Amino acid sequence: MVRAQRRTTSARSLVRPVPELTEDATVADAIGLLRRRRASLAVVRDSSGRLTGMESLDELLARNLQPQAV
Repeated sequence: MVRAQRRTTSARSLVRPVPELTEDATVADAIGLLRRRRASLAVVRDSSGRLTGMESLDELLARNLQPQAV
């Protein structure tokens, strides 16, 4: 009989730094950063470093892939 070992994993060991974008980042730059970092969420900061929002890869892709009105 094989008994499962209990593993204790802390939340800290699972955490990765959240990517940061500036307000003037292009959609292409934002998508590229999130893909390179294998992240689905980034924080957005203004020119003084204050947090102004969050952006998700799903939202960026959805907005970028919608047909443009003519």
